[in-house]
Amino acid sequence: MASQANDSEPTLIVGAASGIGAVLAHALAEAGERLILADLREADLGAVAAGLASQGADVVAHQVDLADPASIDSLLGRLPPLRRAALVAGICEKVPALEATRAQFERMLSVNYLGTFQLAQGLAARMAQRGGGGSLVAVTSGAAKYPMPTIAAYAGSKAAVTAALKVLALEVAPRGVRINFVLPGPTRTPMLFSDPTALAAAIPLGRINEPEDIANAVAFLLSDKSAMMTMRELSSDGGQMLGMG
Repeated sequence: MASQANDSEPTLIVGAASGIGAVLAHALAEAGERLILADLREADLGAVAAGLASQGADVVAHQVDLADPASIDSLLGRLPPLRRAALVAGICEKVPALEATRAQFERMLSVNYLGTFQLAQGLAARMAQRGGGGSLVAVTSGAAKYPMPTIAAYAGSKAAVTAALKVLALEVAPRGVRINFVLPGPTRTPMLFSDPTALAAAIPLGRINEPEDIANAVAFLLSDKSAMMTMRELSSDGGQMLGMG
């Protein structure tokens, strides 16, 4: 799953303490990439970084809270020059739309929309100013495009960040900076709230995503193999949403 890095600059993975982000970190480390890992959960992040370092990886870890603008600015200030970043972090709460509260919407928006956009904005600005281009990949959700029960706040936050990042992508494209999206269907991570067997029954390919499936898609969009792709949404859902849009 090599990302075809053409220089020695590290790749940033935000949301690397578990799930898709941790799997992506292991895959890119095996491909020989230098890594900067970030997450809110400092202990879990440290364990991932230590495990990679014990295998010979060049890895640095930083705590970041995407709900805190100052924490995001602090992370940006500690980063070296880089041209690749995967924005995997996110939070999800399930509640029927008729019962969703303003506070729930604000929690989802603060991390999944405002925090993710602030970080992407800072990264894209750095890449554009340095020249030479760059690649950002945001993991969003099929829920940003297709209605699903009990996740109105989560779906709204993912749709919002997708729309905002596409505008950012349009503005930085002349500077060679690409911003793309991976839209996972049901994925076997701690954020999966439903029975995998029941979910698989509604998926044409007969199974849900493993974290590796999403990590593979992210690695492709980070890499030079997708050099002419920007503002694109790559679905990994086993055909679940086929015909819905």
